[in-house]
Amino acid sequence: MIKYLHGDATKPQSETEIITIAHVCNDANKFGSGFAAAIEKAYPGVRQEYINRAPHRLGDVYDILVGETEYQSLYVAHMVAQIDPYPRDGSCKLQYHALETCLNHLKSTWDFYTSKNTTHSIHMPKIGAGLAGGDWNKIEKVIDTVLEGLPVFVYLWED
Repeated sequence: MIKYLHGDATKPQSETEIITIAHVCNDANKFGSGFAAAIEKAYPGVRQEYINRAPHRLGDVYDILVGETEYQSLYVAHMVAQIDPYPRDGSCKLQYHALETCLNHLKSTWDFYTSKNTTHSIHMPKIGAGLAGGDWNKIEKVIDTVLEGLPVFVYLWED
């Protein structure tokens, strides 16, 4: 079940050993607006890592280590679940089937860490509901279904 928090998803609030910040990226190798811009500002270099891994296919996930201490490791999961960032017809860019594939990757990662007796949590903004144009009610259902029972935190940004 999703827990909602007020704050900045680039600064996750967790005491788990492994922290993953998940966000949606496009398949066109464009990176720099919306939450992706905030991620790049908070963790310089993640944009270049994403670009270096092109070509991107819907459903790809790139887990990038962005911080490590003696007690915690922080990853950013770039989830490719959005098509053309500039559709001319104003259509939804979020691809729900690709989002489900990406979330299944996060579930597998969580299962791996659990098998190693390591605590893990997943943090995100309202993925896919901003510039990607997705319906948060649908997205929330996909998250709840795929990541059922996992510690998932969605941050509600306040200016």
